[in-house]
Amino acid sequence: MNKSEIISICKKSDTLTKNQYLALYQIILHGDSFEKSEIADLLIDHVNKKSMYLLSVLWKDKDSLVRMCAYDTVSVYPAKFTYNHLISRISKENDELARSYIITSLTDISLREKVQGTIRIFKKLYIKEKSAYCILAYLRAFYLLGNNQIISKTRKYLTHSDYHIRSTASMVLDDLLDNTQNIDETLSFIKERIKKEKSVAVESKLRALIKKYGK
Repeated sequence: MNKSEIISICKKSDTLTKNQYLALYQIILHGDSFEKSEIADLLIDHVNKKSMYLLSVLWKDKDSLVRMCAYDTVSVYPAKFTYNHLISRISKENDELARSYIITSLTDISLREKVQGTIRIFKKLYIKEKSAYCILAYLRAFYLLGNNQIISKTRKYLTHSDYHIRSTASMVLDDLLDNTQNIDETLSFIKERIKKEKSVAVESKLRALIKKYGK
């Protein structure tokens, strides 16, 4: 049985056996980035300590895309398995986009389980953060975890020179607008930005926000 077949069978399994976990571990050690990413994705349906161990190995993979998939998957895992490990990964993760995934997963875990202290930790890290991706992830966290004044800071990133950042900002705003009642000012800002936006992809995201939240 080749690696693709093993992964395919695991995707269809309701419960992974000991031998399947061992097989997945071998693929993580010797497989390519696509195979590793597939493993990270399938483990979202198998929340337990064995899966957590495999994901912790994937967090250290040389490919940042693999690490992002693994960080994303653990957003559905319980805090007792993930929280402290993810906090320690923030300072170790050199890829800014991958680091933003850690922040996002920690935010989702903290929201779901009402973890205390996350805002305090994030504020210390936010002050030192230079990456726009990570700053946006922190702003999302601050807003969703209780600071309703953050939305104005977030929308400023719609004017960033890098269209990737503008695209990320539009996605973060979608989360924020979904959790607020006072959206008229932000929608007006978005409408003005659409007139100046040169990226078709970003403009499409902004128009989707207007369609979703506009009256």
